[in-house]
Amino acid sequence: YVYAQVAASFEQDSREVRGYESGLFRASMGDEVTPEHITAMVEVTKKNAHTYQDYFVWKREQLGLDVMMPYDTSAPLTESKEEISFEEARDMVLGCFGAFDAQMREMANEFFEKKWIDAREGGNKYAGAYSWSMEKHPYILLNYQPNLQQVFTMIHELGHGVHSLLTNQKQPYLMRNHS
Repeated sequence: YVYAQVAASFEQDSREVRGYESGLFRASMGDEVTPEHITAMVEVTKKNAHTYQDYFVWKREQLGLDVMMPYDTSAPLTESKEEISFEEARDMVLGCFGAFDAQMREMANEFFEKKWIDAREGGNKYAGAYSWSMEKHPYILLNYQPNLQQVFTMIHELGHGVHSLLTNQKQPYLMRNHS
C-alpha cells in the first residue's frame, strides 16, 4: 500500500508539478534511456518471470517445504562440503561466461590474466567481495574460500567487472556509474 502511494505521488508530481509526460519518462531521463526501452524490458521480464517462479517452486519441493519463506531462497540444497580450488572455480566461471558469449568469456578472463582480481584471504581486506570500477579498468576484491557459494560470488562480481569493461568502451568517465 505504501509503495503504491509513493508511486502514485511520484507520477502525479511528475505530470502536474514538473510537467513531464509521465513518471516513467522523468525516471528514465537520468539513465538516458527512453520510456519505450523501459517498457520493453518490463514486458520481457513479465514474459519470463515464470522461469524464476518455477525455480522457487522446484526449490521448495526439493527442500520438502509446504511454504517457502524469503530466507529459504538462500538455503543450500545439499550438505556437500566439496572443496573447489580457485583454479577450478576460475575454469567453471569462464565456462559459464563462454556458454553465454565468447567475448564475455574473454573479457572475464582478462581479470585473471592481468591480475585485476585479488582473491587472497586475509590481510586488511573486509569479508565479502567487491567490484570497483576505475578509470582504466575495474578491480575485484574477493576473499575466496574453496566452496560453491564462493564460485557464485566470483561469477557475480565478474559480471559487474565485465559490465564495467563494456561501459568503459562507450561512456565518458563521469557517466560510467551503474544505476
